[in-house]
This record gives sequence, structure tokens and C-alpha cells, in this order.
Amino acid sequence: MRTTLELPDTLFARLKARAANPANIALQRSALDLPRLEGALMISPDQLSNAGLFELIKP
Repeated sequence: MRTTLELPDTLFARLKARAANPANIALQRSALDLPRLEGALMISPDQLSNAGLFELIKP
């Protein structure tokens, strides 16, 4: 699957310059910075596959 975003030239230039800035390297996060939920899952591990999750959300 492919998604195309069309951005105005000025916005693209600004984002490209920001991404090239070495100072942004310090802003990267690791998985340790993300919130964590402790405890047991409300669904079984078998339901964590694509097919299992689809079964949970289908009407």
C-alpha cells in the first residue's frame, strides 16, 4: 500500500530543514520513554494476531 501526501513547497522546505538539523538527534525517544501499562491483558495472547484482532473489531 502506498500513501501520497501533497505538501505546500514552503512547508516541505521547512520540514526538510528541520529534519536535517543535528539538534533534533537529542529529541529522539527510546521505547523506555514511552508509557507502560502493567498487569494482565484483557484479551488472550491468541487474539493478538491480525486475524484475532480483526475478529474483535468486526461488527
